[in-house]
Amino acid sequence: MAIADVTFGNLSGLIKEFAPAKYATAVNMAVPVLADNVIKKADPDSSEVLVYGLPDGMSSTTFVEDLGDLPLGVANTPFEGKAEPKPLISVIRMGRSVSNAKMPDAKKATILDAHLEAGARNTARQLGRSLFGGTVSPNATAAWSGTGADSTVSLNFTDISLFRVGQSVDYVDTNANKSYAVRVQSVTPAAVGSASANVAGTVVFINDVKDSSGNSQTITDSGAVTVAVNDKFALRGTYTSSSFSTGSGGTATANGNALTSLDDICGSGATSDIYGITASSSNFKGQTVAAAAPYSQELVLSFLAQMELYSDMGPNQCVMSPKLAAAHAASAGVHGNNFGIPGSAGLGGIARKDIEKSMDKYGSAAKMAVRGLPITVDPNCPADKLFLFNDTTLKLYQWREMGVVDEEGNGIRVLDDKYGFQIQIAGECELVAHERRDCGSISGLTSL
Repeated sequence: MAIADVTFGNLSGLIKEFAPAKYATAVNMAVPVLADNVIKKADPDSSEVLVYGLPDGMSSTTFVEDLGDLPLGVANTPFEGKAEPKPLISVIRMGRSVSNAKMPDAKKATILDAHLEAGARNTARQLGRSLFGGTVSPNATAAWSGTGADSTVSLNFTDISLFRVGQSVDYVDTNANKSYAVRVQSVTPAAVGSASANVAGTVVFINDVKDSSGNSQTITDSGAVTVAVNDKFALRGTYTSSSFSTGSGGTATANGNALTSLDDICGSGATSDIYGITASSSNFKGQTVAAAAPYSQELVLSFLAQMELYSDMGPNQCVMSPKLAAAHAASAGVHGNNFGIPGSAGLGGIARKDIEKSMDKYGSAAKMAVRGLPITVDPNCPADKLFLFNDTTLKLYQWREMGVVDEEGNGIRVLDDKYGFQIQIAGECELVAHERRDCGSISGLTSL
């Protein structure tokens, strides 16, 4: 989006005018499940969304003989929770040279556009991955190069899809119960042709993230930190951490203010409490299975049959990563149109060119399905998982669309301690599952 004739006088107005559209475009490009309306957006009626239901099963339901005793009536106590908005914010800083009256307007436009574009891409990526959530752990131990600022560590992962260069993430030292914010310095996929090409790889992290006061964090209380195979990495904001100036990170509890994710609803957190609802007493739980096996359509069909025994409406959407979609397309080529791609050929299966065509695009444009459920291909989905849900009971509630924080009426403010400007662009949303049993996941799929 070109922005012309930028001057100091209209800089604030241009930011307020163009930033929301740029952020909306970035989300549509980076988050297929939202762009294709697979996860539908909804407007909340108040400052919170009510989640309400009744547990299944009543001991007062039975067959009786003629003039037999009636069962004793029991109260089916409802459960109730609430979902509150989760703020997502992008802070952009620019040098004041962009307002220099001698700078050509075209160059001002390029600088402003580049800053907004970078912020929009990063925000879209953060939102896209936060819908799926989850943590990842390294394959092997490795030690940080030091304990102070700018120390680094290189780690191998089975799935590197969480990480992007320049992104800050939460690192949790599980043994010490400490959490830190670290930055991704480089991402190197495994060699093409390996068992997990473009899924496994090596990530280098650097300890140079500062807090809002400019304080640098040290990576440990004393001595070098060894990253263990049970340590965790997650989107920033998943875990809490105290001020970096304490030198020890914060106590690692997963009660940051990140979006409630599909992994929370029906993945690793399928039986955990969410929205203030106690899962054990209400049976407000998602459905999940750890496969530890290669992808197959038979596996998905079996899990779908299990889900529908215990769900209310059953799922009507399936979302998977590009790697799983490739495995599905290859499987459809074996099975023909019995399970896979609509309109495929008969007993001979589909032609190779049709499999390749099905992988042309992300989103639902691939036109693949499993047992009639459309498959949406989303690069934000963890590589070894697929998610199933009903789009009438799973909603992304939005209290505020991404836009400029403009409480002072100018959309941009001069920094007190730096020769430059700062823009805050924020939105507020939350993913809400009204019928959690309609949501399911298969994890641990191998041979990718």
